Parts: sequence; structure tokens; C-alpha cells
Amino acid sequence: MCLDQSGTGEAQCTCATKELKEDIGEDDAELYNAVSVLYLDGKANGQEMGDAWDAAIETVAMQSEMDQTELLERMNAAGKAHKEAISACKDAKAE
Repeated sequence: MCLDQSGTGEAQCTCATKELKEDIGEDDAELYNAVSVLYLDGKANGQEMGDAWDAAIETVAMQSEMDQTELLERMNAAGKAHKEAISACKDAKAE
């Protein structure tokens, strides 16, 4: 999701991914990745942002046998944490 945003680079996104995992935990990071892949695919296929996000949440909730509302709340929080991590890693340099 990070690289999909204008003005972000690989070093910044690598840093943000690491920070996100530390902040939300491995399980939610894996769920967020699964939702993100489906979300970006939906957008690439012409879905509006909200529709793509909702469809991704629905699919991952079914696949993970989770409550859709709970997953939505957790992934919205993960998205906020990701944005914060991307911002915090703005000055990250390639290693």
C-alpha cells in the first residue's frame, strides 16, 4: 500500500512496514497485507476506494472466518497506524 502512494520510496516503505508490524503485531500485519492486496487489485480493476476496501474486508473476513465488523475496525486502525508509520519514516534512507 505504501508504494501505491505518491512520493514514497522503497526505503520509506520498508521502514514503515517494519514499524507497522511492531505497532500492530504480526497477526494484524498479515491480515492488513491480505486486505491491501485485494484492495489494490479492486482499485486497479476500476472499483472506487471505499468499495474496494469493503470488498477486500468481506473476502478476508470470510477466508479467515472472522467477524466482518471486527476485521473492519482492526484494519481501519491498522491503516491509520500505517499512515503514521509512513509519515514517521519519511526521511528513511536505503540500507
